[in-house]
Amino acid sequence: MATSVYPTYRAIGRPLRFKGFQGQYIVLAAAAMIGDLFFFILLFACKLPAPLCMILTFGIGAAVLGTIGWLSKRFGVHGLMKHLARKRIPKHLSCKSRKPFLNLLK
Repeated sequence: MATSVYPTYRAIGRPLRFKGFQGQYIVLAAAAMIGDLFFFILLFACKLPAPLCMILTFGIGAAVLGTIGWLSKRFGVHGLMKHLARKRIPKHLSCKSRKPFLNLLK
C-alpha cells in the first residue's frame, strides 16, 4: 500500500498578498478598477472620443492604484482600520450634569 506525501502550506496565518497589495487593499483595488470600468463606459456613452476616454480612465486608474499601493505600504494589513478608528475617539468628554455619576452608585 502506497502512502501519499502532501506538502504543508506554510503561509497559514500570513496576510493575503497580491502584486504588492495586502489584505483589504486587494478588495479596495478591485472595487476601484470596477468603478474605473464603469467610468469608461459612462464617458464612452456620452460620445467622447475613444482615445480621450482611454487616457482619462487609465490616468485615474493609475492614480487610484498608486494611492492604494501607498496606503498598503504605509499602514500595512490592519493599520488603516486602526488609523481611522483612532481618529474617531474623542479627545475629551464633557458632561454638564451630575446625573450619570449619581446613577453609578445605585
